[in-house]
Order: sequence, then structure tokens, then C-alpha cells
Amino acid sequence: HNSAKYGNHETEITVSVRDNKTTFVIEIHNFGKALSEQDQKYLLNPSELDDFSRVTASLGWGLGLLIVKGVVDAHKGHLQLKSNDSEGTQFTIEIPKSRHGE
Repeated sequence: HNSAKYGNHETEITVSVRDNKTTFVIEIHNFGKALSEQDQKYLLNPSELDDFSRVTASLGWGLGLLIVKGVVDAHKGHLQLKSNDSEGTQFTIEIPKSRHGE
């Protein structure tokens, strides 16, 4: 939803899912105005932000990304964010495959 809302409406949103040997990888990419370094830092670690309401008000993000991060963390995965003007914005989710009994 955020990729469509904040991305460049004239470019595609790319969603890819890969099944690697030990992990599942989900990537969501769009072009548009890049997120500032400060906003990138605080979107994934809101506890470090003095005024989280400033970010949620200016970017329109509330609980959605926090819920995604919570699910990824619960599965012992990783969530990464890269955003710049030349390459666009990409969220990468990597979740390890689990095996019964491990």
C-alpha cells in the first residue's frame, strides 16, 4: 500500500519472492522520492525516536511497518530498507526456513 501511495505513479512497483536454500526472501521496490536517512533509521527502530508522531504524521505510517517488523522478528528474520533518489526504495524481508525439531 505504501509503495503505491508514496511511489512514482508512472513507474512499476516490483514484488519478488525467492525460495533460497535456507531462506525465503521477499522484496518490494518502487521509485519515487527517497526517504531521508533519518526517517529510514527511525522507521525500523521507532523506540529511538523522540517524536514518533512527527514521522507518522509526515509520512502517514502508523502500525503497518511495525507489525511487519514484529512478524519478521518473531520468525528470526531480517527486515532491511534501502532508499535513495537514483535507485528508489526497497524493503527486503528475509525469513529463515524452519525445520521440525530444530
